[in-house]
Amino acid sequence: MSVFILRRLLESGFVLVAMSLLVFFGVTVIGDPVRIFAAQECDQRCVAAIREQFGLDRPVWEQYAVFVGNALSGNLGKSFQFGLPALEVILGRAPATLELATAAVLLSVLVGVPLGMW
Repeated sequence: MSVFILRRLLESGFVLVAMSLLVFFGVTVIGDPVRIFAAQECDQRCVAAIREQFGLDRPVWEQYAVFVGNALSGNLGKSFQFGLPALEVILGRAPATLELATAAVLLSVLVGVPLGMW
């Protein structure tokens, strides 16, 4: 039993690393976040200042290392869109997410199970 649990924990670690890599590098592939969220009037000097402020002027591997280190310490960074700590944004939306998940489970049990038995 302990071998099973250990193997599952190891697999979960691999999944977490793979997902963090996919999400982190996926965001860098879709475009420059500074260009997406900066005002149209923002000149080259303004864009460079924003990049430096958020650490986007560093190499991608270094950005990922900082991201992982901060995430392990509970700091998920600052939201580009809202200007708030990302954890605060996530927790602010958690009640609505739990409400939707609960409704989906109840609907699947109350409707899906009887239909499946019928």
